Amino acid sequence: MIVKMTFVFRIFKMILNKDVMKHLKLLFCFFIFSTSLKAEDIPEISTLTLDMPIWAVGFHDAKWLINSSKSNPKKIGFFNLSAKKSNMPKEPITQKEDDLGRTSRSLPLYLAERINIETQCAAINYVFVAQGKGPIVSGESWDFNLFKELANTEQLDFIVFGHYEKDYLDLRSSLKLEVWDVKKEIEIFSIVEKSLFKEASSVAAKLPSSFQNKIETKNICHYVDSKIYPKPRPDILAPYLDGLGQMLAQTLADNEVISGSSIWGEVQMIEWYRSLWQYMPESDANKLMFTKGIITSKRYGGVAHKDYSKNFRDFLKSNFNKNDTLSKMSPLFYSEFGFVKDCIAAKNDLSGSSTEYKNWLSKIDCQQIDNINKL
Repeated sequence: MIVKMTFVFRIFKMILNKDVMKHLKLLFCFFIFSTSLKAEDIPEISTLTLDMPIWAVGFHDAKWLINSSKSNPKKIGFFNLSAKKSNMPKEPITQKEDDLGRTSRSLPLYLAERINIETQCAAINYVFVAQGKGPIVSGESWDFNLFKELANTEQLDFIVFGHYEKDYLDLRSSLKLEVWDVKKEIEIFSIVEKSLFKEASSVAAKLPSSFQNKIETKNICHYVDSKIYPKPRPDILAPYLDGLGQMLAQTLADNEVISGSSIWGEVQMIEWYRSLWQYMPESDANKLMFTKGIITSKRYGGVAHKDYSKNFRDFLKSNFNKNDTLSKMSPLFYSEFGFVKDCIAAKNDLSGSSTEYKNWLSKIDCQQIDNINKL
């Protein structure tokens, strides 16, 4: 859900009072070009909080997708990265999303995803957004003190933030990630990745293995591989990060942070998810990306869903298996697209499932064709 936090307003008030020209260059990275913004014209700031992987939200709070039976877990907060490149504007502006802006959000989304799936820790993503514009990217490095109040309010044990910088005509990249202990107010560790002639997502893809090793070495969390949602292979990780970034854009449109009309390349997004599914069919995460891509397209008034909904319905019916994740999700899909008979049949076939799942299933109204579900 979208949570409006006074903390976020205080961050920007503090920054702007210091002199926005010197301290922070804000890029409102979204999907259409606009004119430069003056400091006093900065729109309403909110925080999108996610306590599940981005591909698992927007499904009627389907907690059954992820193991939620964690007793007194350590809580880790992840923030979108700050980012800087050559020829950055001197004033806050709105800008079409690029690889750097998308990666500033997709890497924290991925690191938190693996924490929630593979460990007994609990991860929460905090994504700063400007209403009607999109996610915010700071042009200068974040500082621990900016997050301290929120971290204490949210009772976080650790926070993770970082900075991505490109220089020499954007040919050389440097990515630094910092992990801080909230109570002790000290940096536990940091990781730096440097590269030449690489896209942002490719550089970011080098970092997760080092992050996991450090987290385990410091005895913060212990990872256990997931059979249902295995890690993307190294050759798939960079495209997977791009998929998470695209999924966030659709989630923002689904929650009316940005308009559905600002989503461009919608068919290419869904095809991206399908390619991930094709190259890594053993992961249900890719299948859920594809499913959510179609559903959210309909919710925010997109057009891509028209090319997929009927064929996907046929696929779900012909591959039904009551123990399969997509089959369990099928009643919601049928409900969203008005396939009433299919929805009723699937609900009946799945009625013998676990209590947690049956409670979720009871929320699905097969008769409600225009079933708009938020986070």
